[in-house]
Amino acid sequence: MGTCSLVLHRMDQVYARLVDASQHLSSLAALAARWWIAQIFWNAGMVKLQSMTSTIALFRYMYHVPLLPPVWAAYLGTGIELVFPVLLVLGLAGRVAAAFLFWLFVRLSG
Repeated sequence: MGTCSLVLHRMDQVYARLVDASQHLSSLAALAARWWIAQIFWNAGMVKLQSMTSTIALFRYMYHVPLLPPVWAAYLGTGIELVFPVLLVLGLAGRVAAAFLFWLFVRLSG
């Protein structure tokens, strides 16, 4: 092999290692992003769980969920905020969990 082909072969090996490292980093970044979003909703669910009377009052007077009584909506919303973040972190039904949490965020903030 000539000098030029050895250099190109070495550059190819370095490039392959960089690609492998970036794939591992992207997996870690995705996990960190899922963890971060899940933590936000988990904390919100824990706050609601600690004071269910306040949560029920919020659903009765502020959120106005259609088709559900405020008590059911309060318990359902709290349960969702505690279950779906776990699914999101574990990677189970990730798209469904993320879509539902996004819909919940838009619904409650607007």
